[in-house]
Amino acid sequence: MAGRAVPPYVALSYCWGDGIQGGVCTTANLSTLLEGMALCELPLTIRDAVQVAIASGINWVWVDRLCIVQDDPQDLEVELRNMAGIYANASPVLSAACAQNSEDGFLSTREAPQNFLLPFDIAGDEPGHVLLHEQYSFADRSISFIDQRAWTFQEHAMAPRLLRFGEVQTEWRCTEAHLFDEPAYSKTSSFYQKTR
Repeated sequence: MAGRAVPPYVALSYCWGDGIQGGVCTTANLSTLLEGMALCELPLTIRDAVQVAIASGINWVWVDRLCIVQDDPQDLEVELRNMAGIYANASPVLSAACAQNSEDGFLSTREAPQNFLLPFDIAGDEPGHVLLHEQYSFADRSISFIDQRAWTFQEHAMAPRLLRFGEVQTEWRCTEAHLFDEPAYSKTSSFYQKTR
C-alpha cells in the first residue's frame, strides 16, 4: 500500500500449530481468496481476531497466513522485510497467548477469581469478616506457549500497542500503561516515570 493511506487495522500474533491447517493463502487459491471467503472457513483463532476487531470498530485484520502468499518465495521475501512495520503500525496487535495453535481460539470463558469471607473475633468487639480475593501469580502470565516462539516474541517486541489474551488474564501494554484484569499488577506511565 505504498503511497496510500493505510486504514486502522489489527495484526494477529499467534501460533499456527503443527502442520498447515486450512485458511492459508497460496498461489493456487489467491484469486479465490481475493473474492472473499466465509468467516466460518477460517481457524477459530483468526475468527476470534475478527470478532475483536469488529467490536473495536476496526474493519481490517492482518493475518500472516492470509496476507502473505505462503508458497511464493518472492512474496515471502518482500513481506518478511515489512514485518516490523506491519506490527509497529497495528492498532493494536492482538496476541493469542492462550492458544497453542490456530484452532484453539482465544476468546474463551475464564473462571473468575474467587472471593472468600474469613470470619474473625476481636475480644470485646462484634465478630468481623475479612474479604480475601484470589490473585494470580505474575508467573501465570509469562509462561504461555506463545512466549516460547521466536516469531511471536519479535511481533510482541515491535508492537507499541499489544492486547494479550492469556489463560488467566487479559493484558494491555502500550507506551503509557501496562494493565491487567487484576489491578494489583497494572502500571501506568506515572509509575514508569517514577521508577526510571
